[in-house]
Amino acid sequence: MSLYWNISFASHLAITQYNKVRFIGYAVPTTVSGLIPIGNVNGKGSVAGYFTGDSNLYQDMQARADILIHAIETANQRIQQHENNDVINVFVAPEFYFHGIYGPYLWNPDIQVDPINFLEDYLKYHLKDYHNWIFVCGTMVTLKTTDTLGDIFNQYNAQNAKAESTYGQYILNMLSGAYENATKSATALQNFIERYHLSTNLPIQNRAIVIDNINTSPFALSVQKRYISNEDLPVETTNDNYHVISEQISNYPEINLLHGDLKQSPNDPYSIFSIQFKASDTQDKGISNLAVETCLDHGNNRLRTNFKLNQHALQLREGGNSANIHIQLIPSAGMQIHANGVVADKNGFVFNVDGEYALTNTTGVDSLYLNYNGNEVALPFSSPDYPNGKYAYGAHSQLAEVSQTAKGDIPGIDNAEFISTQTLQSKIDTTVINLPYISNFTHYYGGGEGAIHIYGLNKPMALY
Repeated sequence: MSLYWNISFASHLAITQYNKVRFIGYAVPTTVSGLIPIGNVNGKGSVAGYFTGDSNLYQDMQARADILIHAIETANQRIQQHENNDVINVFVAPEFYFHGIYGPYLWNPDIQVDPINFLEDYLKYHLKDYHNWIFVCGTMVTLKTTDTLGDIFNQYNAQNAKAESTYGQYILNMLSGAYENATKSATALQNFIERYHLSTNLPIQNRAIVIDNINTSPFALSVQKRYISNEDLPVETTNDNYHVISEQISNYPEINLLHGDLKQSPNDPYSIFSIQFKASDTQDKGISNLAVETCLDHGNNRLRTNFKLNQHALQLREGGNSANIHIQLIPSAGMQIHANGVVADKNGFVFNVDGEYALTNTTGVDSLYLNYNGNEVALPFSSPDYPNGKYAYGAHSQLAEVSQTAKGDIPGIDNAEFISTQTLQSKIDTTVINLPYISNFTHYYGGGEGAIHIYGLNKPMALY
């Protein structure tokens, strides 16, 4: 962290006493409308679909922000009945919560400033009264370009044509029941996409937006996703009225992690940031470190493979104190907690909120989880995976507490261990608030209004 930003950030902190933590997830489907799965979308599969919303990107961002704020207000109305001043409320929304009619918000640097500045200011203003909350407001996808949409499509016409042809072969095979050939087409498409991720020159930014109200006037920062998957964007539209920036022409900018993943400035790409609080009347914990790791960044162990380097950087920054990450937050659209990616310290927390699918009892780690079952969409085929010819939108949240922190940088060796699900259930209560019908909601999201998942409404957990 640069000395200037560290001082300016810390100087206005009025240290407050916090002893407990509560986690709130907005489990809402954020994947494409009219979704057609290509292969296993919960593995390395891809999707086809389209995006709805407003053509004016500022109008669109504001509308989605207002839906998010309504969800937060709904959660707060219930929490206020059980609130204590010593509780930190950690709120997380899924990946891709903010997206435009083409997928990424397109903005021209010659005539516009980065739209993340508008969104951060809007959220800071409307969330300013939530004094003991930290918000991860999902992620926002943007594309900085001076090209028109037509220029972009013309530039990458060959890639799109090849992907569309392979996608068409997949659909024909599925319609004819040739599932083995369909699998081959899906695999070919996935391999094709991965190759073009390395060569395309259309850098999409996918950034998690954090509003930190702990001990401060609202303070905004963002964390940029490093790894692009096969399904962050659709390979093809399923509605000819809607154009899409496709997966096969997109990539994410490289992030240099040679010096660690600690934030140096609010909107740099890095992951780890800090809050100050007092743990009791007699003991000042000083600094607690949090990290945001979006979807495939967690699946590819972004934080774990830099574990020692990040610890060393934290020790240098804090003079030997608070070298560990205590809360690891994972906004996602197609991810869950993986033991080999967890870097939270002993008695630390890992919280995942996902906008793509519902979990099953095989969650990978000892944890608590809650599901949202959303709308169904008719597919043009049925298959062993979709025997009724429908795809069901879903979302989930998942919370784990670490009993033993990981050791070293190698995933799969000396992974973090977790408090048993049974013990966690005895420590914390879970609450589901299904959100009612929201007018015009389907103009922005196709999977349903979602639900609020609260972990610790009546029994918040000890922060340390």
